[in-house]
Amino acid sequence: MTLVSYSRAFLLLAAMTVAVPAHAQDAPKVGDRLGDWVFNCRALSATQTICGVSQGLSDTKTKNQIMQLTVQKSATGANPSLFVVLPQGVYLGENVQGKINDKTSLKFIWQKCSKNGCQASAALDKDTVSAMKKGQKLEIGFKVTADGKVIKINASLKGIAKGFAALDIK
Repeated sequence: MTLVSYSRAFLLLAAMTVAVPAHAQDAPKVGDRLGDWVFNCRALSATQTICGVSQGLSDTKTKNQIMQLTVQKSATGANPSLFVVLPQGVYLGENVQGKINDKTSLKFIWQKCSKNGCQASAALDKDTVSAMKKGQKLEIGFKVTADGKVIKINASLKGIAKGFAALDIK
């Protein structure tokens, strides 16, 4: 091998080495903001981790969190899901309502209640993912009593397209 060949081989190796970290930098890290969403991961076991993007909304006066939204990809290969956690005391006799830009409806199903609040989830099919990527707002509605008015809270969809990309949701 000549000196020119060594130089070319070295330059090629150096270029490949530089390319790997550049690609790794594109992947979000836990805590990175993607618009109004935050990338996060948690360990399910010693060998399995699940990642998602979340958005928390708080009461402007009390600063108490009133809603937490999380999008996660299914570990089983099923559709990704949107989880919403609302405060304890919500009326469980009716499911949570969801709308993207006042058009596309989401079908939430109650999952469980804990000391952290009550959780409902909605499966996200390709059309819903597409609507969320193009959308500006996500409206979540729920009741506190059976005969009470629906309380509606708007969440931002700014950055959700980046969140879907980070989670490899198409």
